[in-house]
Amino acid sequence: MRFHRHLLAATILAASAPALSGPTEDFQKLQDEFWAATLKDSPLFATQVGVTNYDRQLGPLSLAEMDRQTAQSAAFLKRLEAIPAASLPASEQANRAILKRQLEDAVEANRYGQRQLLYSTLGSYHDFLAGMSESMPFRTARDYDNYLARLELIPDRMKSYGEISQKAAREGYVQPCVTMTNFASTITGNITPGINQSRFYAPFTAQRPEGIPAAEWSSLQSRAKSVITTKVNPSYQAFADLYDRELKGKCRQTVGVSAMPQGPEYYAFQVRQQTTTNLTPDEIHQIGLREVARIRAEMEQVASKAGFANREAMIADMRSNPKWFTKSPEELLEASAMMAKTIDGKMPSLFGRLARLPYGIRPTVHEAVPGHHMQIALQQELEMPDWRRNTAFFTAFVEGWGLYSERLGIEMGLYDTPQKDMGRLGYEMWRASRLVVDTGIHSKGWTKDQAVAFMKDNTTLTDANIDAEVNRYISNPGQALAYKLGELKIRELRTKSEQTLGPKFDLRRFHDAVLGQGSVPLDTLEAQINAWIAAEQARK
Repeated sequence: MRFHRHLLAATILAASAPALSGPTEDFQKLQDEFWAATLKDSPLFATQVGVTNYDRQLGPLSLAEMDRQTAQSAAFLKRLEAIPAASLPASEQANRAILKRQLEDAVEANRYGQRQLLYSTLGSYHDFLAGMSESMPFRTARDYDNYLARLELIPDRMKSYGEISQKAAREGYVQPCVTMTNFASTITGNITPGINQSRFYAPFTAQRPEGIPAAEWSSLQSRAKSVITTKVNPSYQAFADLYDRELKGKCRQTVGVSAMPQGPEYYAFQVRQQTTTNLTPDEIHQIGLREVARIRAEMEQVASKAGFANREAMIADMRSNPKWFTKSPEELLEASAMMAKTIDGKMPSLFGRLARLPYGIRPTVHEAVPGHHMQIALQQELEMPDWRRNTAFFTAFVEGWGLYSERLGIEMGLYDTPQKDMGRLGYEMWRASRLVVDTGIHSKGWTKDQAVAFMKDNTTLTDANIDAEVNRYISNPGQALAYKLGELKIRELRTKSEQTLGPKFDLRRFHDAVLGQGSVPLDTLEAQINAWIAAEQARK
């Protein structure tokens, strides 16, 4: 969510401090202060990671607060830049590079008027508040009391939310009309006719914790009903009225972010931030066109091998022929469990280090193993600073690894029929098309109809899927670029490693090297793999 990125990534407080005995000690102190400041300025996030100091607070919402935090980010960055990377041990150089990027992004993000645009169909500030109980523990009376204290703060935050949104609209920072047709219901949907249906009251509909006496529990419930009905709901209704009266009619007919003030510059920043590369939108557009052409040719080959006239005929058969569908949820679950265990058995051939954390059945190589579960679980087990373990999830790395993992299914023998291979290619085409469509919309003036037509012509998605996907790309510029670009970078580094090391190349060791430092920007990953190649060459 855009509001969350600004409010979390920019919540940094720098305190002036004398230098300690050396660069390593200075850097450690800076990291400690950065983490402490992030927690202080993001109270709900602090609660989520188990820090209880700010459990009764909500982060302030104002442009002045954004400016204050950005100024402090700049001060932190100045201190960081005074510590040369070469003066730090190798283990800290990656931390420095990642912190530097986060601080630079926080400073630059605040330069754009888009920082004021706190609502979209993908997520809004009012959604963030309505879901805050999902990030909080509810075991003791104090936990519930802390939550009530936060509910009391909602009217003030909703008032600021409305004021910022009004200012944004006056300055031309509004969402496209085409994505906002049902948006009002995301506000009013939080005002329920019965208190038990309210998202805000959800913690009080659970069974009473054993440690809370019945009388105290009843009192907590009564207080919750009161604050929700007399304070929270009216603040949401006030914002709903404001949206209907002053914001709804100001939506824009254009869909590309470049049509807004500072639009081209903002999109270029989003591309750099999301992809962690210096590629331009036009360069990415061309990469996308090449990938779409390559994948389309592979799809035609698979269709021909399966006896179909073309890929369209094969896709039509896969969508309509009953033999490609399970007959019951139980059959689907059974097939998923078998696939998951099959993959588990092949993991030692691909990785030297395996995650200890188990997973439930999610039958895709992208989400479970060797995809997101493997990568994120390993990151939680690595020795790294708390700030990095809990905040450094670079989309290009995380989603790039997920997409690369889908391709590992080829080496595991998972796509052993033409239909399975076509399914894999369909998913890859979906991600490749994003490179063309996202840049087309936001840097080349494409309409939504143009984007939909391109997706229909090239992907295997349904019309409903395509409409939802294109609305997503419109609402979140640049984010969808990260998947394919991340995967391409990992594949590029693997090819370089294979060619450089020859018979000394070990796929298990390569994967361990990719995942061994956690989520990193792609330029940092490239530096790490180059160093790994050199170390492998030196091994006897």
